[in-house]
Amino acid sequence: VVLPLIEKYFQAHRNYFIVPPLLKTGVNYASVEEEEMNCSLFCKLALLFRQRFSAFGNDVSITVRCLKVLVRAIDVSSVMKNSQEMVRASLLPLFDNIAEDLNQTVQNLEQKHHSNIKGTLQRGTTSLAYIHMVRLSLLSSLLDHLGKNNHGVDVSGMTFTR
Repeated sequence: VVLPLIEKYFQAHRNYFIVPPLLKTGVNYASVEEEEMNCSLFCKLALLFRQRFSAFGNDVSITVRCLKVLVRAIDVSSVMKNSQEMVRASLLPLFDNIAEDLNQTVQNLEQKHHSNIKGTLQRGTTSLAYIHMVRLSLLSSLLDHLGKNNHGVDVSGMTFTR
């Protein structure tokens, strides 16, 4: 029930959260706290989804749509420049987790562990279905959003552990 509401809310109010810096002169845009809340909500939902993927069952597509809408409503430039370190750092595990999942999937393919990637293991985050339905879809939305809004420079300053 909550995920479709979140999806529709952020879809309808996307322009409230993503405003070019030159237009931020009035009160019709998100405050730093609201931008932090959106970023935090996205990061927490993405982490929960990764950790409890199998618990989402039939709601996988709804959750992916919700995450894609949330990521398109994050003003990464504003978050990276104006938010607390804790909020900025919450984006880092997202990239680390994506890299880890993709790396593990590639290793399973190289070692011909086909049962590992067909989703028969308990850890479903390296199955091809998860990678295809969730990771690649979310990663393409994230990179598309960063590119369209010229936020790549802001993200490139992040320190990655891998």
